[in-house]
Amino acid sequence: MSMRLPFAKGSTIQKATPFDESIELAKKEGATHIYIEGSSKTDNVDTWTEEKIVNSLEVLSANSLRAIYHGNYRNPIAHEIPQIRAAALSYMKKEVDIAARLGAPLIVHGSSLFTHSNRDALRRDALLSFAEEVNKLSEYALSKGVDIWLENLEHYSDKRPFYTLFSRCEEYEVVLNNVHDSVRMILDFGHENISSSEPWETFEKFCSRISAISVSNNNGAVDSHAMLHKGNANFENLIEAIVRNKWAGHITVETKAGGISEAEEYLMNSYNEVISNRLSSVAV
Repeated sequence: MSMRLPFAKGSTIQKATPFDESIELAKKEGATHIYIEGSSKTDNVDTWTEEKIVNSLEVLSANSLRAIYHGNYRNPIAHEIPQIRAAALSYMKKEVDIAARLGAPLIVHGSSLFTHSNRDALRRDALLSFAEEVNKLSEYALSKGVDIWLENLEHYSDKRPFYTLFSRCEEYEVVLNNVHDSVRMILDFGHENISSSEPWETFEKFCSRISAISVSNNNGAVDSHAMLHKGNANFENLIEAIVRNKWAGHITVETKAGGISEAEEYLMNSYNEVISNRLSSVAV
């Protein structure tokens, strides 16, 4: 079953667990999908034998579940060395092949950068390289019937000389304007709460390209994956933007404690508050 939230087309609980544990977790939580963590030793591209794929499809079908494949976030897809980018793209195409077999979308992360100098120039070049490689990937994914979801990273201003890419609103705009229309976003609201003081505005700006939202909370400084009532992320403003834009999509719960039921209750309370406020304003 899916969440009771009117705007939730599906639900997932993400705790970076191996496939078998993710199945049990999804069953326990009443999720419609499971997360397959492609960054892990147990479920990265090298682990997917034909036998594992066939067995996994049988398990998914038996439990009326579908999959989302989370690509390896360590893959340096925007590296400044072209040969490394080419290898990264080749690796992602293998992830697309697995996602195609599993009937899953593929989540792609922006890269991390390392530099002691020329940070802004490197970021600009890397962003365009990222868009170029994602565009190549999207062409391949389209031929395989796989949806690509780009996930935003959190932007830390104090982690020199390490920097994240695809972690600020202006960067989402550059990339989305330079890739195929089929490429979508999964907006990690917890990440965006660190990158922006008004993360709901990011949702509003890109909602037409957003297929899913990942929810967790934090204090705006560290991505702590706290439960939704523990932090300063403004979910009521997010819900208001969702209602205003008539958005509907997939909801992923990525909290260390709690799960779908706790997040659903919190979001449902926010939704009811938003609807009540809108009705009151109309009555006035």
